Amino acid sequence: MSKFNRAVAVLTGRRSAATSPVTSETNPTGMTHEGAPGWARDTKSELFLLAVTALAGEDTFYEKGNDRDSRLAALAGKAAVDDVNWTTRLVGWVRGEGNLRSAAVLIAAEGVAARLAAGLHGGNRELIAAAMRRPDEPGEMIAYWLARHGRAVPKPVKRGVGDAVRTLYNERALAKYDTTAAAVRFGDVLEITHPAPVAPWQGDLFAHAISRRHGRDDGAPESLAVLRAREGLLVLPADQRRAAVLADGGAQRLADAGMT
Repeated sequence: MSKFNRAVAVLTGRRSAATSPVTSETNPTGMTHEGAPGWARDTKSELFLLAVTALAGEDTFYEKGNDRDSRLAALAGKAAVDDVNWTTRLVGWVRGEGNLRSAAVLIAAEGVAARLAAGLHGGNRELIAAAMRRPDEPGEMIAYWLARHGRAVPKPVKRGVGDAVRTLYNERALAKYDTTAAAVRFGDVLEITHPAPVAPWQGDLFAHAISRRHGRDDGAPESLAVLRAREGLLVLPADQRRAAVLADGGAQRLADAGMT
C-alpha cells in the first residue's frame, strides 16, 4: 500500500488519520510493566493482538510462554462464549491469511471448551474445523485436546476434526504427513473421530491408514494408485531406484508416486 503518494498528504501536507478495529479505553486504566500509563483493550482487540504475535510456548521479553498461552486460552474462551461467529472468523483468518497454525488450534480448542463448559451449543463444530488447513493439523488438534483436556473428546470436536479430515486426507497427504514421529497419527485421528469417507477410495485410504498405525500394513489396495506407485519405487534397492528416476519418464514416475 502506498505510504507517500496520497492526495491528502501531497496536497495539504497532512496525513489522514489512521483507523483500526483494535480499540482501547480513552483514559489510562493502569500501568505498564515499566511504570508508564497503560490502556486496557476489549476482549476481541486483546485476543486479536495476542493471536498474531504469540508463538505457542515461546517466551517474550516481558512474559513467559506458558503465561502467554494461558492468557490466550482465557481470551479465546471469553470471546467464543460472547460471539462464536466472530471467533470462528478470527480463527479462519489466523490460520489462513495469518498463517499461524498453533494459535489457530489453541483458540479453536479453548473456545469450544469454554462454550461446552457454559452449556452453549451450535457453532462449536465449525469453530474447530476453521483451524485446520493442512493434513497434519487434525492430528495437531487431537493432540492438543488430549494434552490439555484429557481423553474424553466431545462430539463437536470429533465432528469438526472429521469435517477437516474428509477434505484434507488423501494419498499424498498420508505419504507426506503420516510419520512415526507424530504421537497422534492419521489412524489415531480416524479411530477417534470416525468420519464418513467422501468416496470409496477415501474409505480404502482410511482403512489403510488404520492398518498402518497398528503395524498391519500389507500394502496399499488397488484403488490407491499413488501409494502403490510409491511402494513400487521404495521397494527397489537404492541404485535401481536412482536409475529408475533418472531414466526417460522418471520424473513422471516420481510424480505418479506423489514424490518430488
